Amino acid sequence: GRRGEGEGRGGGAERGGVRCARGGTRERSRGKGTQRGVAANDLPRSEFTGYVGLVTGSAVSGLRKDGIAAEVATEGDDVEVFLDRTPFYAESGGQVGDIGTITTPSGQVRVDDTQKPADGVIAHTGMVISGEIKVGDRATAAVDAGLRHQIARHHSATHLLHKALRETIGEQVVQKGSWVGPDHATFDIPLNRAITKDELARINRLVMEKVREALPFKEQQLLYKEAVAHGAMHLFEEKYGDVVRVVCFGDWTCELCGGTHVKNSADIGTAVIVSETSIGSGLRRIDMVVGEAADELVKRNRDLLTEVARLFNATPEQLPERIKAMRAQLKEIEKERDRLREEVRTASVGVGGGNGARGAVKHGRIDYVARNGDCSKLEVWEALCARFAGLL
Repeated sequence: GRRGEGEGRGGGAERGGVRCARGGTRERSRGKGTQRGVAANDLPRSEFTGYVGLVTGSAVSGLRKDGIAAEVATEGDDVEVFLDRTPFYAESGGQVGDIGTITTPSGQVRVDDTQKPADGVIAHTGMVISGEIKVGDRATAAVDAGLRHQIARHHSATHLLHKALRETIGEQVVQKGSWVGPDHATFDIPLNRAITKDELARINRLVMEKVREALPFKEQQLLYKEAVAHGAMHLFEEKYGDVVRVVCFGDWTCELCGGTHVKNSADIGTAVIVSETSIGSGLRRIDMVVGEAADELVKRNRDLLTEVARLFNATPEQLPERIKAMRAQLKEIEKERDRLREEVRTASVGVGGGNGARGAVKHGRIDYVARNGDCSKLEVWEALCARFAGLL
């Protein structure tokens, strides 16, 4: 089911009662995830520092192995690590959790996922890859910067997409879910029809216009009623705290959000809407790639187009007409093939002796017809049966 927008949003956002207009079902899992035991509420809380930096000095405040509290974890152990301060964003509201490393004087943990088993609790799930890690150790928590930046690009792009959808299709468009990762993002809206090709082109063009305008990222903590009064987009079915985090790009779009973002819309880079599909009655899903993922997609598609053009001995611009002509030629060839096949089939079952009883041989009480023919194909057998039925 759909996760609530404000669930977690990294630890610091939760304490401010922040809710983000990003939701939906998570579509993949990195790592084994968090063991959600009955004692989740008793786990150590963390201060989230990931809005201002990706590396934080910290201390190990707790460990769990297979959901059971532990004092030490050694090389090869799967473990959940809890820190008193962390830059790792815990998966929530559709945005995936961060990955990276936690390093102590005696060991290192590779963090494969970050989850939030309870309010204010951030669980770093991974494996001890060297040495050992103990409760109380000093630690350096470092988020994978490359992936975090790509996730931020996609999250910011969904804000621009949301606004572009409302301006193109209408203010009645509201978000019903999203998924934000490093390689693509999805955005779900209620709509009882497909978005047309022309509409998608206009939406994509508007998003790119706002990217090129280099809209500055702004955030502020506001009272919920004040944020709504100023027009910040939010989900009507969500419950919000008294104070919320409002995220804006210039004066063009503002939303209640606790996710991570780029500092300027120009940092999003290339944005490409890949598809628009139905995901249920009255629900449409838009799939988008931005930044490096979009650059790779454009290059891959261009390389593919160039290779296909080479195989057809044509320029990319000539391909539609060339393919259309070849399809027409293929249809004519198929017609000629069918005509020749019918001639061969007729010849294969010829009865030379004429029709009627003269072609039949009586053997005791049984009349039968014997002929040589190519019976390797089903249609020849069918033709033989039909032809000889009149001889018996």
